[in-house]
Order: sequence, then C-alpha cells, then structure tokens
Amino acid sequence: MDNVYKNFLETSYGSLKKAKYLLHFSLVENYVSKKNYGRAMELTEDVGADGIGHSKKVISYKFQVICSKIQNILSLPSFYG
Repeated sequence: MDNVYKNFLETSYGSLKKAKYLLHFSLVENYVSKKNYGRAMELTEDVGADGIGHSKKVISYKFQVICSKIQNILSLPSFYG
C-alpha cells in the first residue's frame, strides 16, 4: 500500500470516527431521536466496512452518499449541493 493511499485511509477513518462522535453528541443533547441515531450509526458502520479494498474514488463517493443519507435522516442541510 502506497503512503498516499494509506494517508487517505487514515484521514477517512478519522472523519468516520468524528461523525460517530457527533452523532452520539446529538443523541445525548436530544438533537436526534434514538431511532434516527440508530439508522445513522448503521450507515457509518456500512461505510467503514465497505471502505477496505476500494479505490479513493469509490470510498469518497460512498462517503458522500452515506453523508447525504445521514443528512436526510437527521433533516440537515446538504453539504454536497
């Protein structure tokens, strides 16, 4: 594995961990229901499991799709236009 791809995966993993933390914070502060929290967390698990063995382009696309789904679940504005 080359260093650029390794760095990309490490950065992506850090972003995933941050997303999980923010979802948990949103649950604790009652910004999101338990049902929607569970649905969003399932999506974070999906993107984490799917990331291994794929190209940067595929991982980036999947991450954007997952983020869009989480935004819809949580009724957040879109970041991806």
